[in-house]
Amino acid sequence: MDNFEANNNNYNNNYNNDYNNNDFNNNYNNNYDNNPKKNKNNRKKWLIGVGIALAAFIVISLGVTFVKSTFKIIDQYAAQMAGSNNADGNAENATPQETAKPVELADVGTYTGSAVDVSEIVEAAMPTVVSIVSTTSVQGYSMFGQPYEQEAASSGTGFIVGQNDTELLLATNNHVVEDSTGIQVTFNNEETAEAIVKGTAADADLAVIAVKLEDIDEETMDSIKIAVLGDSDKVKVGQMAIAIGNAQGMGQSVTVGYISAKDRKLDIGSATGETKTMSFLQTDAAINGGNSGGPLLNAGGEVVGINSAKISSTDVEGMCYAIPISQATPIIKDLMNRETLTEEERGYMGVSLQDISNDAVEMYGVPDGVYIAAVQKKSPADKAGLLEGDIITMINDIAVNSSSAAVDKVNSYRAGTEIKVVFSRRRADGNGYDTKETTVTLATAEEIGLNNQGSQDNAQDNDANRAPDNGNGNNGNNGNDDAFNDIWDDYFGDFMPW
Repeated sequence: MDNFEANNNNYNNNYNNDYNNNDFNNNYNNNYDNNPKKNKNNRKKWLIGVGIALAAFIVISLGVTFVKSTFKIIDQYAAQMAGSNNADGNAENATPQETAKPVELADVGTYTGSAVDVSEIVEAAMPTVVSIVSTTSVQGYSMFGQPYEQEAASSGTGFIVGQNDTELLLATNNHVVEDSTGIQVTFNNEETAEAIVKGTAADADLAVIAVKLEDIDEETMDSIKIAVLGDSDKVKVGQMAIAIGNAQGMGQSVTVGYISAKDRKLDIGSATGETKTMSFLQTDAAINGGNSGGPLLNAGGEVVGINSAKISSTDVEGMCYAIPISQATPIIKDLMNRETLTEEERGYMGVSLQDISNDAVEMYGVPDGVYIAAVQKKSPADKAGLLEGDIITMINDIAVNSSSAAVDKVNSYRAGTEIKVVFSRRRADGNGYDTKETTVTLATAEEIGLNNQGSQDNAQDNDANRAPDNGNGNNGNNGNDDAFNDIWDDYFGDFMPW
């Protein structure tokens, strides 16, 4: 045993000495440590080999994919051709295909389309339309501050609505002829004639003007005709709308669109600063300056609206409005049948009126009408028993809810005419109103000594022309105490009398 261990030790010692001292190890270590450039070249060759192998793999994969896709497309095409041949030949022997069922398109329509031509409608309607140039007096100031007046002209449109024994009657907007000092109309054959205002309804923005038949030559009479009025209540949203008018004063032009909406509510300002809510037809047919008062036609050539307004803004496109003809017709008929009067022939009551706001009607229960701010002493109104503080609600069975409407209605009658006036008078205890009625015999402005300003029955509100004592111990306050009158005056003090 001892000999084995001794021999083993000798073997281990000899092996270690040989390993540590052999030439191979020494040469390897020396070559590895002393030749870094050779080692770097070996690594580069290895990386290049790996890259070449990876590129070859990618190219082979793409080639296999392309070949498979090509054969697949060829197979599908062959299957479709086989199915087509089977369908044309013997359907019973056709081999079922496993491809997805194709989605069918909808049937192709047969409508070939046609141009929308409104030329015949326009040709039939043009003889009913006139261009209007209204002249007004405008006050200005010189560079030295001196006031002066000059004439200013504005453009509008109208259409023929009737004829009596002496006049041709045309409808338009009130704002086209309001405060005019002269009105000239041009017919479809370019002949012109002077017109006068027959009657106006400021609240509805409507007016009727008249041209004497003796001022129209025979050729013009043969070329013009009366417009056919339609029924705007039957108009449907989406129906065609055709507007004809004197756009920008350049003569008659035509725009076409559709009825965009019905019963659109807009607040329209008045000369007194008050606003009135009106109902309109909305259309995208262009309505520009000068179109006001012109007809809005349906596809049958009937007038369904009177072009009146538009909303103009960078945020708005194609929002134009027309007064529905069904709403305007009864007013136009009333205006048409009024007697044409000179300023000296018009009748007056001798009162000063003020508008009543919608807030007063809704919040305080004030009757909807016009407030009598003053009564001219010994005037027709005074003789008929009307008092300061009364509220006129109807004249000859026509409701009035603004001073302009009341003035227009009264001035449409000849002096000496009797009119029926319905009014509300506040009760003596201040609780509510009583409805009363009286008859007023109109007089001329000269007869009652009014300061006639632009056809306004404008009694001055002063002690000399206040209403007489009504027997209740209060001079012209309808039995109400002074405190109520002070509140009333404060509330309505900002309104403009006429």
